[in-house]
Amino acid sequence: MRTTIELASNHRQILHQLSQMRGYRGYSKIIREAIDFFVENKHLGKNEQTRLLQLKGSWKNSEALKTRQALDEVRANWKK
Repeated sequence: MRTTIELASNHRQILHQLSQMRGYRGYSKIIREAIDFFVENKHLGKNEQTRLLQLKGSWKNSEALKTRQALDEVRANWKK
């Protein structure tokens, strides 16, 4: 089914680049994949968020600090 959607120019550019990298003629397959992912995982995201919020305060401060430092190190070394 064909339809028209409005995209921000930066989103269109990203979709175009992804399509080229994957060897697609257009970006319909990528949009379909993104919609499928969103539909399949949206309900999981809400449950996961609730579960994580229930864990608030369950770590000792030292555990939280170690994890924060590890995440900061990963982010600092992340290849862009």
